[in-house]
Amino acid sequence: MFSHLGITSEVSPESDFSVLFVDDEGPIRAALQRLFHRANFRSYFAGSVKEAKKLLYDQSIRVVVTDYLMPEENGLELLRYIQEHRPAVVRVMMSGHSDLQLVLSAINENEIFKFIVKPWDDQEMRLAVTLALAQAKLVDRLFELTKENERLRSILSEIALLCPDSLLRHRTANLNEESEASRRVQEVDHA
Repeated sequence: MFSHLGITSEVSPESDFSVLFVDDEGPIRAALQRLFHRANFRSYFAGSVKEAKKLLYDQSIRVVVTDYLMPEENGLELLRYIQEHRPAVVRVMMSGHSDLQLVLSAINENEIFKFIVKPWDDQEMRLAVTLALAQAKLVDRLFELTKENERLRSILSEIALLCPDSLLRHRTANLNEESEASRRVQEVDHA
């Protein structure tokens, strides 16, 4: 679909990519099951925020698509929980209430990736989940590159200590400061 950008919807079954759909209405969950029954990712379904939290604890969920209006706890409360406890999970909200204030609140407070109005268009829902999975892949790749960057900077620092050239030591110190600043920015983004 987005292969020209290096993004595809292909996720192998043995990967850790799973999507959790949360809605208190059985017919909505059934419609989502029908829509994604041939998807290239594992799908989980929960009828409440409590069930969703258990699945988030028990499974390696990478994307959550949740309804807003549910009894007991609503979708925003679930998104806040995910943001606090599993910030790398990509969050999508859906609602039959297209209240602009709700949408803005969900986006600004919970850093949701996408907001889908119910009833949804099947193509739009598939696209939203595909893009959310691509975002999860990008988050993973960023984490891998950050770790590799830290490893290489450590090696460079060791070389700089062995090298009598003060210019190399100075440039290494500058790179380490930039790396630390980048790491702090990334921590803030995931907090």
